[in-house]
Amino acid sequence: MKSCFSVFIALLPAVGCAAEPASLDQQLGWLHGQCLAIKNAGLVAGSKVQLVLLDEPQTTISGTVESKVTDSSQCFALMDDRRKVNQAAGYQFYRVATTEPVELAIGRVSDEQIRLTEPDLRNAHFSYCSTGEGVQFSVWPVQAYQDKPLWRGYYYTGYDTEADCPE
Repeated sequence: MKSCFSVFIALLPAVGCAAEPASLDQQLGWLHGQCLAIKNAGLVAGSKVQLVLLDEPQTTISGTVESKVTDSSQCFALMDDRRKVNQAAGYQFYRVATTEPVELAIGRVSDEQIRLTEPDLRNAHFSYCSTGEGVQFSVWPVQAYQDKPLWRGYYYTGYDTEADCPE
């Protein structure tokens, strides 16, 4: 009996410390240029990111996190007129190396350090629209447009824009 108890105690750390799947907010983020905004402070240089470029037609490319970014010289989202709002939303900012230039995109971290959650996003619809002061990014389920997206991200741009998001 004592040996069974010892084995149980020895296994507790492994069971108790099992990695929880990352939430979609920790896996998905938006890009303006080469800057990824994501609610994940734990990305490291070399982390892989799959990007859906939101041009027409949408295409997918790969990227690699180079470094964390803290100033506007490498990240438009950190310009003086928008920094506070974007940081207050909980975003961390990373420079991403890609083989193609990026205007607007949605990225999904695919690094082995992050245990991905469902759903399978291979056939999801990735979109963006303008709000009165920024850009709303969304990932919708495969089944046509439903009432609720799987994920949303918001980029405050610091200036007025003409809203074209659906009600």
